[in-house]
Amino acid sequence: MKIALPVNGDIINSHFGRSERFAFATIEEKKIVDIEVVSTEELVHNHDGLVNLFVHEGVEAVIANGIGQGAINAIKEKGFELIRGASGRYIDVLQQYIDGSLEDKNMVCSNHKKHSEKYLQIQLKIIGICISKNSYAYYFLLYRKNFVS
Repeated sequence: MKIALPVNGDIINSHFGRSERFAFATIEEKKIVDIEVVSTEELVHNHDGLVNLFVHEGVEAVIANGIGQGAINAIKEKGFELIRGASGRYIDVLQQYIDGSLEDKNMVCSNHKKHSEKYLQIQLKIIGICISKNSYAYYFLLYRKNFVS
């Protein structure tokens, strides 16, 4: 069995959709036999992309902490088992799953508008102007993401 978990270092990431890494753990005969941590930076808040990655990796279950309804729908649509509200070191969470003591806390994150307003501000800045021989001005723009708490 293969399980996907959003991770931040060695702990479960508290926000599924913003996770830049996922651990894929292979469980056989009630033992963790392999863990691969994969970068998912390009899939942040891309629920369908994450679910397609899970399908490609052969995942059967997803363990998360905070997760929004869009991600829940995408995960359940593919038939994955979903356990929400998990926290702590992901190795410990996996062991709780194996032992049968990890329970779905039925948590749904509903603050996506607040998350986007509070944590992510996109700023557009002009960093230079180049004038060509025929007097057309070209603007070079830099998009910068600022994460603020």
